[in-house]
Amino acid sequence: MDEENQIHEVEVSRNGTTYKATYFVENAMIHANINGKMVSRSVTTIPPRLAAIYLLEAEIDGLPLADNKH
Repeated sequence: MDEENQIHEVEVSRNGTTYKATYFVENAMIHANINGKMVSRSVTTIPPRLAAIYLLEAEIDGLPLADNKH
């Protein structure tokens, strides 16, 4: 499990392009910086690293990140 308050990075590659995001876990929330947007989600049974990858993939695919902060 990810330690709280440590910043982690995830990467997703698509068609030769690598996309990156950073995230940290604090107070049972995942806070991800994706393309300059801070997105927060509650920690669930999905590991935080995998959740951050899903959020990054959603941004790449143009899906809305419903409760982004900025």
